[in-house]
Amino acid sequence: MSTLFIDNLPQHFSSQELRKIFSNQGHVIDAYVPQIQRRRVRGRFGFIEVQSREQGDRLIQEIDGKVLGHQVTKVQWAKFPKRPRRSMKTWQSFRRGEQI
Repeated sequence: MSTLFIDNLPQHFSSQELRKIFSNQGHVIDAYVPQIQRRRVRGRFGFIEVQSREQGDRLIQEIDGKVLGHQVTKVQWAKFPKRPRRSMKTWQSFRRGEQI
């Protein structure tokens, strides 16, 4: 699996909207738009996980530079792999100082 970084998404974009746009171009394993806001840059960012490097290259060629809302998107390979999500139980145990 490979991960793409998508920059300059419209402010209102959600993970579901990102998945919908990219799934028109092929199978998307996962789509994620963090809810954090950037202070200096307008627009949001997100991540798309695809099955193969070839599919990712094709998505970069097709979507990079396209206008979504009023933003020109930038699509490139993510530099770092996506971190696994922790379950709430694990996080609560960590906060209480319990050994996992």
